[in-house]
Amino acid sequence: MGKRTGQVHHATVRTLWGLAKCEELQMTDEELHLVVMAQTGKESIRKLTQKEISRVVYVLLQMKDSSRRGREARTPMCD
Repeated sequence: MGKRTGQVHHATVRTLWGLAKCEELQMTDEELHLVVMAQTGKESIRKLTQKEISRVVYVLLQMKDSSRRGREARTPMCD
């Protein structure tokens, strides 16, 4: 039993909430549900398939990355 080798990490509903509430996004519950609805057409996060969860995680990661890049562009560099 010990090591878990060769396992693929599957994103979960907890992953969605964690990303939505991260420092860069700070989404409200309603905002996350709007993203889920826009990407999957479903109102309930619990009813998402694994493929749909992965799609929403991808979109949230893109939003997070975009937010981070935008903030870095606005931060002046000091010598």
